[in-house]
Parts: sequence; C-alpha cells; structure tokens
Amino acid sequence: MKNSHAETGLNSSNNQSETRSEELELINGEFSMKDAKEILLQLFGDKIKYHQLRNLSSLERFGEFDKISTRRLPELQMTEKRILNLFKDDAFFEGTIKIQATINIEIAE
Repeated sequence: MKNSHAETGLNSSNNQSETRSEELELINGEFSMKDAKEILLQLFGDKIKYHQLRNLSSLERFGEFDKISTRRLPELQMTEKRILNLFKDDAFFEGTIKIQATINIEIAE
C-alpha cells in the first residue's frame, strides 16, 4: 500500500491553507473473470446501498431525499450496468483481468 503525505503553503505569514493528502490502494491485482466481476459488483453494490440508506435516513429525518445521494445513485447504477455488460460473455474468456483502484484523499485545513 502506498501512502504519501504532502503539505502545501507559500509561507507561514500568509493565510494559505495547508493540504494533507493520502493515497490508499484499494485494489491491485489480477483476477479470474468471475472474481473480477464479483469484486466490482460488490464494491459498486455497497456504494449503491450506502446512498439508498442515506436517502431513506434523510427522508425520515427531514422529509426529503438527500441531494447528493439522489444525484449519485443513477450514476452508480449506470456503472453497475456497464460492469454487467463488460462481463456478460465471461464464460468464453479464460484469461485474467487486472484491476487497479486507488483512492486519493485531500484534507484542506
């Protein structure tokens, strides 16, 4: 796993904000077609469930859907369909699939 720390700012006398960043390796490997499909569908399925629960919670507490989740859900569902389409002929493929996914986090202070 690759982690990096970076701070920016011109100098301490002005009001430039500092930014910390982290790079987290989420997935890095070669997988069978079946495992690659399962990993990706599980990952996007979990994100979809997260936003569905967030929407439900917002609806119960505030009487309206969460704006971010309402926008994000169709995007994630479309990606899920793309994954299914990509792997629809998996029975005919005997090689491996390489998946690399990195999460970049920036914290502005």
